[in-house]
Amino acid sequence: MIHQPYTEKEKAAIMDFRKRLLKVSGVEDYTGKSILMQQLETSDRACHRFLVARQFKLDAAVSMAFDAIKWRFDNKIDQILDEPNPAALRVVELMNHEFMHKRDKHGRTLHIEHVAKLDVQQVLKEYSIEEVVRAKVHMLEFKKRLMMNWTEKDSLDGRTGVCDQVCTVVNLKGISRSNFDTTVKNYLQKISKLHQDYNPEGLGKLFVINAPWFFSLVWKLIRGFLHERTQKKISIISGSGTKELMQVVNPENLPASLGGSCECEGGCHKMAHNDIYRQVCLRGLKAVAEEHGSIQKVRDAMV
Repeated sequence: MIHQPYTEKEKAAIMDFRKRLLKVSGVEDYTGKSILMQQLETSDRACHRFLVARQFKLDAAVSMAFDAIKWRFDNKIDQILDEPNPAALRVVELMNHEFMHKRDKHGRTLHIEHVAKLDVQQVLKEYSIEEVVRAKVHMLEFKKRLMMNWTEKDSLDGRTGVCDQVCTVVNLKGISRSNFDTTVKNYLQKISKLHQDYNPEGLGKLFVINAPWFFSLVWKLIRGFLHERTQKKISIISGSGTKELMQVVNPENLPASLGGSCECEGGCHKMAHNDIYRQVCLRGLKAVAEEHGSIQKVRDAMV
């Protein structure tokens, strides 16, 4: 998504944010050791995401950023793609029918989930919630590093600008109330925290389509996990949502199963980036990058 130029007030806030962050006790422990820390030192958009998430309240935004830096460092998120991770692939295979597919009109990566085809309870019988969440982190890092222009540095070609958000379509067609037990609710709460606290402003728009009557009860619970700003990005639609989706996604980029005209060979869920993600899970990003020649060439292979 190509963001609007910052106002003078926003520019001043970004400068103040960066100065305050560098004065936080203990922040020096992460200098030169953290991808996020490096981004916050060099990318205005990286700083802007945390400022927006905390309504430009500087102290709150700085605290949020420092917590995210520490969480990533403590959980070795920067290294999560480097080595093979077959467990992440197994979780993704069990949970996916979710896949990444082209982009919307704003350049945001389109992420599609067919929830009724997922058996979250079965996944959570094989893996702990923590393991499933880490697998989701693995996929999220793949998207951020290889499919998005997360900072200004990633978009120096000038073609797309900073593209750091996703447009998600969650299809609830065929879902039953049994899909939402206490364990699943706990999982949803942890996933909400992952996105809101450690990856702010990554969601551009969320469509929940074919929502059954009982989802209003589920939504009341989920909404309690979400900040008001996030809630405003979500549209709950009882029908197919084709009309609403077409306002945001061009027909040729929307799978025919969702009312668009795209019919990728082998199925829309089998695009190049999904195959490369499988390779990264099985072999690690280092090996995949060596095969292609560089990280940038891996990115180019998914365009």
